[in-house]
Amino acid sequence: MLGPMDCPSCGAAGAAGARFCWSCGQPLRAPTEERRVVTVLFADLVGFTALSEHLDPEQVRRLVDHAFERLVRDVTSFGGRVDKIVGDAIVALFGAPVAHEDDAERAVRSGLRMQETLAAMADDDWLPDAGSPIGPDGGPVPALRMRIGINTGEVLVGALRAGGDYTAMGDVVNTASRLQTMAEPGEVLVGGSTHAATASVISYESRGALVPRGRDGAVPVFSAITAVQPPGYRPRARVEAPLVGRGPEMDALTDALGLSVARGRGQIVLIVGEAGVGKTRLADELAHVAAIDHGVAHFNGRCVPYGEANPWWPVAEALRAGCGVHRDDPLTVAHERVTRAVATACRPPDPASAAPPNELTGDSEEAIVAGLLHLMGYEGPWRGLDGPAVRAEATHALVSFLEASLRHGPIMVRVSDLHWADQVVLDLIDEVAARLARCPFLLVATARGELQERWSPRAGRFNTLVLNLDPLDRTASAQLLDLLAGAELDPQRRSTLLDRSGGNPFYLEELVALVGPAPAATVGDPPAGVPVGTVDDGSGRPGATGSASRSGPGVGRGELSGPASDAALPDTLRGLVAARIDGLGRDEQQVLEDAAVWGASGTVEVLQRIATAMRSGEDVTPVVRNLADQDVLVLDGEEWSFRSDLIREVAYGRLTKRERLIRHLGIAEFLDRKFREADADDGTVDTVTRHFVEAARLDRDLGRAHQERAVVAHAVRWALEAARRAESDATWELARRLYTQALDLLDDESDPVAVESRFRCLVGRSRVRSEVWDEAGARRDAADALELADSLGEPADRAVALLRLGTAAARAGDSERAEVELSESIRIFEETGDLQGRAEALREKGLAALLRGDSRGAEDPIAAALDAFRSVGDRRGEAWCLQNLAWIALSDGRPVAAAEFVAASEEAFREVGDRGGLSWAQGLAAFCRLGEGDLDAAGEIAGRILRESERRGDRFGVGMMLTALAHVELWQGRARAAAASAERAVTAFASSTELAGTVGLEQAMAIAGRAEIMAGNTGKGRHLLAEAVRSGPGGAPSVYASGVALVTDVQLGRPERVVALDPDLWSVAAGSGRRGDQDAALALALAQSGRVAEAVRRADAAVGSDPDHGYVVACAALVAAAAGDHERARERALRVLGLARATYLDRVWARIVLALVAPGEGGVDQLDLADGEIGPGEDVVAVALVDLARLVLDARGEDRWRQADGVEPRGLDLGGSEVGRRLWELGLDDTRWADLFVAAVTAGDLAAPAP
Repeated sequence: MLGPMDCPSCGAAGAAGARFCWSCGQPLRAPTEERRVVTVLFADLVGFTALSEHLDPEQVRRLVDHAFERLVRDVTSFGGRVDKIVGDAIVALFGAPVAHEDDAERAVRSGLRMQETLAAMADDDWLPDAGSPIGPDGGPVPALRMRIGINTGEVLVGALRAGGDYTAMGDVVNTASRLQTMAEPGEVLVGGSTHAATASVISYESRGALVPRGRDGAVPVFSAITAVQPPGYRPRARVEAPLVGRGPEMDALTDALGLSVARGRGQIVLIVGEAGVGKTRLADELAHVAAIDHGVAHFNGRCVPYGEANPWWPVAEALRAGCGVHRDDPLTVAHERVTRAVATACRPPDPASAAPPNELTGDSEEAIVAGLLHLMGYEGPWRGLDGPAVRAEATHALVSFLEASLRHGPIMVRVSDLHWADQVVLDLIDEVAARLARCPFLLVATARGELQERWSPRAGRFNTLVLNLDPLDRTASAQLLDLLAGAELDPQRRSTLLDRSGGNPFYLEELVALVGPAPAATVGDPPAGVPVGTVDDGSGRPGATGSASRSGPGVGRGELSGPASDAALPDTLRGLVAARIDGLGRDEQQVLEDAAVWGASGTVEVLQRIATAMRSGEDVTPVVRNLADQDVLVLDGEEWSFRSDLIREVAYGRLTKRERLIRHLGIAEFLDRKFREADADDGTVDTVTRHFVEAARLDRDLGRAHQERAVVAHAVRWALEAARRAESDATWELARRLYTQALDLLDDESDPVAVESRFRCLVGRSRVRSEVWDEAGARRDAADALELADSLGEPADRAVALLRLGTAAARAGDSERAEVELSESIRIFEETGDLQGRAEALREKGLAALLRGDSRGAEDPIAAALDAFRSVGDRRGEAWCLQNLAWIALSDGRPVAAAEFVAASEEAFREVGDRGGLSWAQGLAAFCRLGEGDLDAAGEIAGRILRESERRGDRFGVGMMLTALAHVELWQGRARAAAASAERAVTAFASSTELAGTVGLEQAMAIAGRAEIMAGNTGKGRHLLAEAVRSGPGGAPSVYASGVALVTDVQLGRPERVVALDPDLWSVAAGSGRRGDQDAALALALAQSGRVAEAVRRADAAVGSDPDHGYVVACAALVAAAAGDHERARERALRVLGLARATYLDRVWARIVLALVAPGEGGVDQLDLADGEIGPGEDVVAVALVDLARLVLDARGEDRWRQADGVEPRGLDLGGSEVGRRLWELGLDDTRWADLFVAAVTAGDLAAPAP
């Protein structure tokens, strides 16, 4: 049942569900009005008043009738509709009641033609000459001229309730009138939107700007000069991308081409498809192949929709190209050029042949020339012959010319837009095909589907290929989008563009040109007038929702998706789509409008129910099938979806606000009666919310105050439930949008219920804004909520508002304010006995410490929160506390405890169905797998959670998962990839002041620095590490980044800073959280510094604490080698190669150890294997170390180490070597690795007996 509506005819209030007015009997839902984008032409005669003063009234009437008769014809011949004639003015509409894809162009061409018509009328014999003394007073007759103004935009069209004809109303009409008054006599002025839609086909001069009364901003004004392209011309793509997704079609076309050329057989190819689907592009590609691979001569002709008197126009265009005739050539020049072309064609291809022309063609050259000139539109000797005879002669001449030309080689003729061709052209094609069936002649025509309703190629001895071109599939569309955008698009914008284009390449090109490859939109509200709830889950499904489960019984899928505003669409694109909709039957248009209001997809049952309530009980199933057959909808069983969101946008935009209100409110009330919020599934909740909120907005716009409050109450109730569920799914942007929409409706401060709802919305939006790190917005909402809480006088409300204020302060890095506000919140919760609130405040207090890197300060409040959540049975709160404790354990180097907390957290999140929380827990699992050395598992988890975080708009999650991926890539030997991922992570954290104050930034910068150094960019890497160290909380040095910097020093062979530290402070400075790692790194630094005995003690302790860690054992192997304990070094190196938790760098170091301790020349093979471990060589530092080890082995082979008995060996001289040069380029010419390697070799050699 539908809500009551006022009668559109008499204004009487209607009863709920009524179809006819009780007062006047008129239909309540007759489509008497619609919103359309039209072009309005406003023309006014200049000098009419003065002419009336000088001429007899009957003469004036005759003159005006004669003028307006011609001017009206100029309007209608271009597809316009005369709206009204008032005195000496004409108002015409282009685009209503029927749209064309080029209505703005038609209007400007019509205006130019009207000026030409009026100028030509001055030569009529019966009209008095301008300036001649005639008339009752003998005064001069003024010239009759016209001013024209044209403007494009959205208007309301229909008949007035009080009676009258179909007309247009809106500011667009007023602006067109103002442009007309601004124009000079004989001039056509257009507004900015009209100019933008026609600038590629009309020449203009700027005329400044018009500032309409009562409006902000000026309207740019242009004077139309002349048309520079024929009708129907569409500019080519700005940058033509490679052809994608058309492989099978191109195979079929090239096969047909090859067969025609090889067999000398005539071929007709008809490529059929909707506007913009790529018909012309395929024909272009075929022409290119024909010319390059087969040497085929190629000529183009194009049919035009209007404005051309010559019915042979497409043939004439092709002939002009073949004969070298320009369109403006006079008859004498054209005759000369056609004669030359015919003579060339009729000349035998073999110069030795002396056959006369008539033996080749059967006709005289003069007859062929006359026929071709006639087809081009020139007057010739055939004037006076009847039509059929002329057509027969012209056809014969064309065929003769083509037959003669084909003796010189194959020919391809293209005819574009054949659906606009006159019947004589279609008959000519049939005749030419029949006559040239035994010639290598290829006719390629492109057309829209309506052509097949009146013509298809006749069967004959020629070959025929009809290729029905479908839209691109999703994969091909995505490839085209990548080529067009030229830069990486964020997933949401990418999915939106693909959905809106529906696989139509032209739509996609125009949309990319409109939006550009811009970064993701910042958090903001949707445009006014857009049905609410739009969200994308990144799945690529048409109409996909933010939750995989958001679909309910009788509701269908995709109810969250509302049509985006089409206000910014290019007029070319809107015109194409509007013309396509106008080409549908009225029943198809109505079902399409119902579907547009419902959503991006749904069930046939839904459309049936809407149709029954709105109109009658007719079966809509055949109509839906027809729409699917025409590629407007996609039908999958009983479920439909829009082929392109653009079609949905334009169909929705045509409905008046009253018609939209009827449908939205009817759908919402029906579902509200059928479901309760608590029992409905997510999809139903989202659907009811969207329709109620949109109905409330429309109610307000239409001024129906007597019903608005009730609709608003329903809308807010459902919006709060939808927002709660969106928060549970961690779809923060959707939740924020829902709270915002509810707040926009709650402006009645006199209603206590509305004030309480407003408080709930402000608190909810503050919470959501904190989650997406919009801390300024979160604090504003919380402050407004605190003010409302004080006015309501409820302590519990005040505590909630303070909790939100403290959370916002903590995210902003203002720890002092956060401590005060959260502590006050906890105090009030304790006084009021609100254990749930106290638990949440405690957790936020701990999380504030955790985000700034203070894991020890975070543990107590989070542990207390965990106990409090368990006491009230809040499993979701418990899950979040467990996740936070896992984070703390991971930061403190307790991997086993971290893994246990993660597992418990995942279990709890799954139990309560919190996908957002589960994602956060699994994100920590990626770091746990990383610490365990399972790089593949860590990378898989991090990649998946990264995509989820991007979809949710969780910038912190994005940054952390990019950091995890950078770690994985780094230890897989892909240093350059790691540096790129880490740089993206740094960008994510640096995107706001709040995120820049978290521990995430220092971690991302640290791994970025290390990756850059390993990739060979040591200067950049050191700078990033220094920045990371300086980015600690409160300006203090970052403990984590300091540790990474020190470990990197050891990796580079620069142990000075590490060994200078107090060993007891090293574990803090290293920041890795693993005692074995710390001892191993310190041991290696000591060995590099020559303090071998200390190094051995540290290495043994490290292996004892963590014997299965690749890094620990590899460091210990290097220490043993340096100490001369080659047996232990070899044993440890072999152990590294057998460990699952060893990285490529651990294995490289192990191979170097095996090489250094191998006797004789046996170590060379191990260094070759070390090169293989490095793989593509992205770790430039590791490559240099292997080469350094190779240099050491070469020196040992030359016996450089032994001078004489009792004399110390001399060191390694790097000067002049290739290895030395590379180390110098890396800034590592003073690396202590050389000392360690020499020590390892010489210790073993000195221990061995002299030969």
